Amino acid sequence: MYKNILFLLFLTVATLSYATDNSKKNVYVYMQQNQGSKVISTFKQMMKYYQDENEAGFFSLVDKDNFIEDFMLFRQAVENDFRAYDVVDFDYWIEKITNDGTKKYLYLKWDKKYTAPNSSNIIKKQGYTRLLFENTNGNFKLVEVAGDVLFGESLKQWREAVPKISR
Repeated sequence: MYKNILFLLFLTVATLSYATDNSKKNVYVYMQQNQGSKVISTFKQMMKYYQDENEAGFFSLVDKDNFIEDFMLFRQAVENDFRAYDVVDFDYWIEKITNDGTKKYLYLKWDKKYTAPNSSNIIKKQGYTRLLFENTNGNFKLVEVAGDVLFGESLKQWREAVPKISR
């Protein structure tokens, strides 16, 4: 009888231990998915601000203090985009989001169509870009742009400064 009680006690403890460990994994996976959706939401808001040429809104989602490249050059490049052309259409496909502690890498393919001022010619560009977002107090902000130049393409110095990536 004591063997049965000990066995049941052992089985109960083992089951509770497994449930506790498994729930921690589920919470961690949920947190990662939730953070991934926050990054996507931040990126979508950036795209809206960029297409609307809303400089204040766009740069509110960039961490100027922790930006890896030259922030002032990036700002100048984006501002130059707003003056240099009007975005006609913008499509993107998120390939993946990877995790590096409090940072999230967003990889995407994109197609951009735009016109230069006083022109009806549509210019088409496409590319593959990696954006790095860092979690600061629960909000993700852009800290790096790499690959094909998605934002600031109109400024040569910025195009040359952006790190290249392989697909």
